[in-house]
Formats: sequence, C-alpha cells, structure tokens
Amino acid sequence: MNELFPHNEFDANIVNQPEIEYRTAKYPFRIRHCYIDKTTKEEKYWVSTHCPVCFWNYNVYGLWDCLIDKGTKFCRRCGQKIKWEDDEVTE
Repeated sequence: MNELFPHNEFDANIVNQPEIEYRTAKYPFRIRHCYIDKTTKEEKYWVSTHCPVCFWNYNVYGLWDCLIDKGTKFCRRCGQKIKWEDDEVTE
C-alpha cells in the first residue's frame, strides 16, 4: 500500500481481467515524479495519472502512452471505466 496514493492497484494481472470488468470503475494509477529545478536547485514534484489497465499492459503501451487526463470517464485505448475521488471529479 502506498501512503501517497492509497488507490493504486499493484496488480499486473489486471490486463487479463474478464471483459465485463472493464465496466467496473477503477481508480487511475498515479506516479509521483521528481525533478531538480535548474534555477532554484530545489526538488519539485508532479503527479501523472494513468489508466490502471494500460499501465500494466507494458507489452503494448509505454509509460507515456497510458496517460489519462483528470476527469476522464473512460480510457480511450481499452475502454476501462475510471473512478475519481469525489474532490477531483470534473464535469
């Protein structure tokens, strides 16, 4: 379990789920990235959100190919329904 992203599902077998499971909403997979700001020399962070199925389907999609925008209802590649926390939902 990850303290920053408690909804991250660490399950590589998610790509083998039955077709009906794509209709069940799943939380997006999140990754926290760190970089050093060249001007201030400080560590800065940003979070990327990924489709939970496409993220684990690394034989087909790369890290940047499985990105989804905040508020996306379905993944455009696999059709997985995406569930967001209540405070993140955008209409």
